[in-house]
Amino acid sequence: MNVTEKYGIKMKYNQFGDIVTENFEDPDEKIAIDLFEKSVLDLKLKNKNVYSMIELGSNFSYYSMLFKKILEPDESLSILLEPYDKYMKTGKEHFEINNLEGVFLKERIYNPIPWCDITFDCPSTTIDDLLERYGIEELDVLHSDIDKSEEYALIGAKNSLENKKIDTIFIMTHPDSIEESYSTHENPTKLHIKCKTILLDYGYNLVYDHPECDLAGDGMLVFKK
Repeated sequence: MNVTEKYGIKMKYNQFGDIVTENFEDPDEKIAIDLFEKSVLDLKLKNKNVYSMIELGSNFSYYSMLFKKILEPDESLSILLEPYDKYMKTGKEHFEINNLEGVFLKERIYNPIPWCDITFDCPSTTIDDLLERYGIEELDVLHSDIDKSEEYALIGAKNSLENKKIDTIFIMTHPDSIEESYSTHENPTKLHIKCKTILLDYGYNLVYDHPECDLAGDGMLVFKK
């Protein structure tokens, strides 16, 4: 039984918007999914009245659904950022068929360098702004998969990171070139190093470091305060 089946998550689409079977789970992200499940189960031990998560680049909303399924829908707040209309649609549909509620925002993390020459017709924001906007004193989970904007997401979280307002941070890091897509522990990508350095400098504790880009083409960092 995979994690999708374990928590009764109904899946209609994969991350590319293609139709899949109901119990779909991306095999390339098994490491990430298992670590995410463990981290959220650990958070559940806090017995908080309300848990909160922000998912940057929410796509088909898998991690936000898993977050809510583990913590029970009425005890969790999910804020999902997605600038692409196609993926916003699939994410909302997944929440609907799973009877979940989330705050879907067509916004993006500010990045002065266009990714693949793509420009978005939506406003930009920062993590600090989102926490202030929704009155979040302690964010339980930040999950970020935003194609080379990860460093700018952390830059825009200066107040949140300085004051340890975020408990657990998942960052998928992306290669800057084809050559970097073959990164290893001995030779991680530049972006991976930058994100890792920023969080270490803020005094966060490294839980998991996976620089090889074999997680659906990404690396991964997991930090806790």
